[in-house]
Amino acid sequence: MGFFDFIKGIFGSAKDAVGDVAEGAADVAGNVMDKASDLAEDAMEVAGDVAESAKDMGGDALEKASDVAGDVVESAKDMGAAAMDKAGDLAESAKDMAGDALEKASDVAGDLAESAKDMGAAAMDKAGDLADDTKDVAGNAVEGAKDMGDNIIDGAKDAIDDVTDA
Repeated sequence: MGFFDFIKGIFGSAKDAVGDVAEGAADVAGNVMDKASDLAEDAMEVAGDVAESAKDMGGDALEKASDVAGDVVESAKDMGAAAMDKAGDLAESAKDMAGDALEKASDVAGDLAESAKDMGAAAMDKAGDLADDTKDVAGNAVEGAKDMGDNIIDGAKDAIDDVTDA
């Protein structure tokens, strides 16, 4: 086995090692992407559940508020009918109070639904950021392995050139 065959063997071994490193980096990047995808899917599912739950709670709160407001209005009508001759102003006042109660209950339900929507959007943004960060890390790992392989190949070529020049 001649000196050049020895150098070619070293160069071939370095090339194989670079290929192994690049393949390992690609496997790691794939695993990282799979984990990030799983986390993103979980975060999206949780965000959807939170939004749906808040929507349901908001709907229930609005329904209960409407029931309460309806009961208040009904009571006000009964009281007004019984005391209409002596207290016409009382019935009007009760109607105003019932309207205010309904408006406030409606505002609360709207705030709950908006908060749930904001929480869901924030969770989706975080999941997207996590996926982007994972892509960057995986890309950097593959790029680093490629650069390392290029450096090994360049070093081997320089060594061969030095030997052939000598």
